[in-house]
Amino acid sequence: MNLNHLQYLAVVEKSGSINRAARELFVSQPYLSGVIRSIEEEMGFQIFRRTTTGVALTETGNEFMERAHRILREMNEMRKLQDHRIRGLRVVSQYSPFFMRCFLEMRDKYGGTDEDSFQEMSSEECFRALEAQNANIAFVAYIDSAKSRYQSHAASFHCCLKEIFSNVPFQVIMRPEHPLADRAEITSEELMKFPFVFYNDVSAVALLKRIGISGHPQIVWVSDRGSCFDMVQGGDYLSLIAVVGKQPVKREVHYVPLADTLQGLNFAYSVRKDYLISRREKVFLEFVQKTGVTGQTMIPERQRT
Repeated sequence: MNLNHLQYLAVVEKSGSINRAARELFVSQPYLSGVIRSIEEEMGFQIFRRTTTGVALTETGNEFMERAHRILREMNEMRKLQDHRIRGLRVVSQYSPFFMRCFLEMRDKYGGTDEDSFQEMSSEECFRALEAQNANIAFVAYIDSAKSRYQSHAASFHCCLKEIFSNVPFQVIMRPEHPLADRAEITSEELMKFPFVFYNDVSAVALLKRIGISGHPQIVWVSDRGSCFDMVQGGDYLSLIAVVGKQPVKREVHYVPLADTLQGLNFAYSVRKDYLISRREKVFLEFVQKTGVTGQTMIPERQRT
């Protein structure tokens, strides 16, 4: 039994139903039932009584949950102690260009700490970093059809997702001298005629399939966006990127809108379900959202946190 399990029990108690609690927690009903069963076996008594309409606390279970709520309240109070000092911005991101710029501008405005860090990694690695407490905020991207899968995946690492940008359109990137650089827009068919490089992540295949180029004969997969940009700048390679905000990600790269796409990319931030966001982190997330909408630096003029 751990702190997350106590929080699970609190949600079950509040909802009065394992099915409803599982949906709220983004976990499966069998998994949540197994957690309850293992805790009851560990404690040696029944916490919930199963009924035809859901579940209810047993007499002993009621006493148990009173103590569990005290533990959860104390944990929240202890986490608030972190706000008495400047907490580092420990950020990981599946998509780095825009969020890295926000991270650097935040530090330039307010100054940084020795604990500040920013790393690009896959979505799977982002969730693992949060679970292991090696990072406190993660940014991930997905298409609409993969949204529920990402929510479930985040929940399996005891994390939650909050969407901040929806349907961000795709741009085709290339070197300025590329044969397609003078086009007003580029179709999926035209993407098939040139070598293509793409960042390899869990949703990459589904994304390319939706665009219609999953069977590209000249595709190269890379593990980081730096390599992707290097290949685009060094030859006739094309790639795709969803540009958040109004500033180009790299001025040395040319951008042309991708035609005939049904949807763009959604962006969300993720934190651990039991994590209390600090004042400095709140300012950072507000800055990210405002900058993404306006394309301009929008750090609020307030006392440095």
